[in-house]
Amino acid sequence: MSPRPSASESESLAAAIASAAIGDYRLAVTTADLLTYSALASSAHALIASCYRQLGEHQVAASIDRAGLLLEHHDLVGRADCATGWAADLLGSAPNSASLAIDLAERLELAERCTEAARHEPESWRLHVRLLWVRAEAALVLGAPAEALDHAVRATELSSGSESSRHLAKSLLVQGVASAVSADAASAHRCLTQAAALADANSLAPLQVPAHGLLARQAADGRSTEHYLAAASAADFIADHLPAGCEGWRSRPDVAALTRAD
Repeated sequence: MSPRPSASESESLAAAIASAAIGDYRLAVTTADLLTYSALASSAHALIASCYRQLGEHQVAASIDRAGLLLEHHDLVGRADCATGWAADLLGSAPNSASLAIDLAERLELAERCTEAARHEPESWRLHVRLLWVRAEAALVLGAPAEALDHAVRATELSSGSESSRHLAKSLLVQGVASAVSADAASAHRCLTQAAALADANSLAPLQVPAHGLLARQAADGRSTEHYLAAASAADFIADHLPAGCEGWRSRPDVAALTRAD
C-alpha cells in the first residue's frame, strides 16, 4: 500500500506552494526541502525545481526534476509535475539544440503519461493546465504560434472554472504571449491586462513581472511607465526573497528588459 502523506506534510507543501506563488522563493525552497524524503517527495522536488526554473536556473531545475522522477511512484501528482517540469527545463537550457524537437517530444510524451496516471487524484485538472502551458511554450520555440495559441486557450478555459487565480493568471499570460506572436495585438493586450489584474489582486509577483513588463512594451496610452514600475516593484520583492545561488537574478538581461524602459 502506498504511503499517505500526513496532515502536517500536506500543510507544509501547501505553504511552500503559497510562498512560491507570491515570489518568496527562499521560503518555498526551504519549506519544500524538508519534504524531500516524505510521502510527498516528488511534489517537493517539483516545487523546488519550479522555483529555480522561474529564476532562470534551468540546469539546476532539470537535475531536481530528474531526481524527483527517479523516486518511487507513490506521489503521482508530484511525478507528473516533475515530468512536465523536465520538459520545461529543456526549453530554457537547450533552446538551439539540433535535437530539441525530438527531445521535447520524448519529454512531453512522458509528461502526458504521468499526467494521465494521476487523473484520479484530487484537482488533477491543474496537471493538465500546467502541461498545456509547457506545450504552448514548446510550440512557440518551435515556430508554431497557432498551435501554441490553441494550447493556451485550452489552459485558460480549464482554469476559468476553478478557484485558482494563479492558474488563470498564468494561462492568460501564456495566451497573451501566444496572441502577440500570432500578431493579434488586441487579444494579446486583453489577456495580458487580465493576467496583470489577477496577479496584482493576489500579490503574485512572479506573474506581475512578465504581465506588466510586456504591457509596458506595447502600451500606446502613456501607461508604459506605470507598468514598468509595477514590474520593477514585483521584481524587487522577488530579489529580496531569493534562495542561495540566485543572487544575480535581478540583474539578468531578461528581467531588466521587463522592468525598465529602454
